[in-house]
Amino acid sequence: MKVNWTNLFFFVFTITCLSLTMLPVQQVSAPVLTVDWSRSKISQDFNTVFALLVGDFDSGKAGEEVLSGTSLSLISGEANIWTKECSGSSAYGLANYQGHPVGVRENGQVFMLTKSGSTWIEQILWANPGHPAGIWKQLYDIAVGDLDPDHTGDEILVVGYSGVNTDPEHNVGGGHAVLLSETGGSWTATVIYQHQDRLLTGTIRSGKAYVGGQCDSYIRRQALIEIWKSAGAWVSAEIAYADVGIMKLRSTNLGLIAILQTAPAEMTLTKLLPTQTFYTSTNIHTFEVGDVDPDSTGDEIVLGKDSSVKVLYPSSLAVKDLANMENQAYSVSIGHFDGCHSGREIAVGLAGGAIYKVMSGHLNTETGSGVTAFSSEGILTFQDLAPIAEETLPSTGKPLLDFNHGFFYFKITGLPNGQTVTVYITFPASIPTNAQYWKYSSATGWYQVNFGSNDGDSQITLTLTDGGYGDDDAVADGVITDAGGVGVGETTTTPTTTSTPTPTPTPTPTPTATLTPTPPPTTQTTVQTGMTMTTTITTTTTTVLMTTVYETYQPSDPVYPFLAHESGTGKVYYIYDGKKHWVTEPAAFLKYGFRWNQILMNYEGLNQYETSYSLNGYTPLPSSYMPDGSLIGDASTGRIYYVHQGFKHWITDTSAFLGYGFKSGWSEVLWFDSSYLSIYSEGYVLDGSVPLPT
Repeated sequence: MKVNWTNLFFFVFTITCLSLTMLPVQQVSAPVLTVDWSRSKISQDFNTVFALLVGDFDSGKAGEEVLSGTSLSLISGEANIWTKECSGSSAYGLANYQGHPVGVRENGQVFMLTKSGSTWIEQILWANPGHPAGIWKQLYDIAVGDLDPDHTGDEILVVGYSGVNTDPEHNVGGGHAVLLSETGGSWTATVIYQHQDRLLTGTIRSGKAYVGGQCDSYIRRQALIEIWKSAGAWVSAEIAYADVGIMKLRSTNLGLIAILQTAPAEMTLTKLLPTQTFYTSTNIHTFEVGDVDPDSTGDEIVLGKDSSVKVLYPSSLAVKDLANMENQAYSVSIGHFDGCHSGREIAVGLAGGAIYKVMSGHLNTETGSGVTAFSSEGILTFQDLAPIAEETLPSTGKPLLDFNHGFFYFKITGLPNGQTVTVYITFPASIPTNAQYWKYSSATGWYQVNFGSNDGDSQITLTLTDGGYGDDDAVADGVITDAGGVGVGETTTTPTTTSTPTPTPTPTPTPTATLTPTPPPTTQTTVQTGMTMTTTITTTTTTVLMTTVYETYQPSDPVYPFLAHESGTGKVYYIYDGKKHWVTEPAAFLKYGFRWNQILMNYEGLNQYETSYSLNGYTPLPSSYMPDGSLIGDASTGRIYYVHQGFKHWITDTSAFLGYGFKSGWSEVLWFDSSYLSIYSEGYVLDGSVPLPT
């Protein structure tokens, strides 16, 4: 939409004695739009994520992946589904050496990861001997570059504590910088610098190393050290100072950038050699440099702070909030690990173990028509912005229009309850004036939303109200949920067979449930013939024999919970232990982590169950087991399982996951500690060649 603002004049005429007086002209200016940014949670670990690294480390996967230093889990996305596989223990710092992840640990190890087939192999390149007393082994940072002129190729620089106590007065193990070089598959470690205080950070730039650190026991001025090799010997010089500490150094396209601690509660992001102050604030934990904003020229600086991620534009020194976070952002890494997005993305690791994807509101359409941009007059906080394939949405009640640009899903969060907002969507081609915007929600089915504006160009506007018009969850909770797209053609709809829409999956993220384990079943025997499966389940108290047909599953005496839909009222019930619990609203349904296509539609026999308390999102579930059809993940291994009748069935890979029709994103998966998953018995493997258990 392009508003034609040419010469909109307002005139006031006063006619006295045939004379005309015109007041001064007033011109209305066009709105200033800002492309919004979206955040999406892609993984959850259980410890602070101090290091992240984006790169193409797995040749078996398309594009780049995100490596988390917390559990060395490799996180990859396909069709907006995020999976992870764990390859080892934690790392404090990560870098890319010739396409292989290398890292350092607090126990003094330097390691490299290599994938052979489906197995990750970890090689220890060097282990810091530490202080003679066996302490102060920690290594904190790692960098890769060509530093040694007497060695061919890149080397690895690591910094941390040294093995010598250079400050006996304060009983502090000093710092050191160590260079690791490879020759014929063998690694050699050389100490190239020792320091009286611990070294926290280091980088390589133009054949020189730069290191810095901070004193543990007391405050004294810290130096930036430049190290290089001259006539076969390593030499160093102090070239700059910080009042408290040098917390992070990186060599970038913008120059040598550092976080300097200039006061106990003050951090300064500074360009060195020559010195230029970019930004001063409290609690700057990390930064990374890269081109993350398609609307800006050149690289930007991404900052990780307490509870927020910001971007700094070096040319103007302007700072913009990209996303608010629930915890401190301790690590960031930039790359292109989401094929749905047209630019580069930011991986963000938090103190609470969460890992987020932050990206600009530029998306590739699911249909391949081009790039669509989401913007606003102010700054809206988008969440889980993603394209949706048309075939994943239900056909019942759907208008027979051509959705040439597919559909999009997003949430707008952080609003005052009941607020109305305007969203500007710019498509890769002009939108006809007779086009229509249609949305789908599990609660109401398909419905049309009027454009705020559509004048025939490539931009349209939507006016949406929290809890009201255009908000799919219909709850005034400060969050607007949207899943819709622009269609063109004559409006007709496919026949609707029931007055209550059939719930189907949407890419809405689900909160993690907290469950209390109960005794698991001990054995399962399954015999399958054609479309009928006979299963014998033996628990500690009873044995149940059930024969089911896939298309007409009607459990008469379930041992484990399931979800059922009542055709007359449209209500959805959670059935367990002879009782039915009404799930009062879609928001509660999602809060418990349920999936829409777990529901047995038009279920017959609800009258046989006793009515018990309702589930409103705050009342507890009556069973420790998730309902049949749930997707649960093991946070320690990264495996995803399909739940059925107390058994967990491992889904082997992304191809199998998609093949079973799980298309609404990794947010359907609830991640738990291994101790919770142990209450389920092991079911058969789901590799795409066998049907789901029913």
